[in-house]
Amino acid sequence: MPTAAPPLSAVSARVVSRHTRVRAPLIVSALLLLVGAAATLFLDSGTPLIVVVAITAVFGLTSGAGNVANQTVLYREAPPESVGTASGLLRTFGYIGSIASAAITGTAFHSHVDDTGLRHISWALVGIAALVLIMTVCDRSLAKADRRPAH
Repeated sequence: MPTAAPPLSAVSARVVSRHTRVRAPLIVSALLLLVGAAATLFLDSGTPLIVVVAITAVFGLTSGAGNVANQTVLYREAPPESVGTASGLLRTFGYIGSIASAAITGTAFHSHVDDTGLRHISWALVGIAALVLIMTVCDRSLAKADRRPAH
């Protein structure tokens, strides 16, 4: 199935990488994650393909903007002698997220793929997205990071 996620991820990554601010892109990324997650609540086996592609596009924008902004924060905040370790930890937690995603998907679709399982995944994603948005908005260190120059 064709999706718009990879090209839009690249476009949003390019846009975010051209700016030095990180808080706004992370908040927008978290907000888009919540919008995409909420939109998946309305998907079912009869949803038109164009709607699925549009929701996938939202996740593509989220991915590109969030990944670049998170890496920018890492390089800006980690002491130069610890950037390698910090990068490894960022990657490790990305893998832990992937493992959690596989566990949620496996649990929701344990015997077969259906609309009910998708709904369970959607609610889990809405909860995670809401938590990410709250944490991002409340993180005052991101505003400080915007004012601090890169190493």
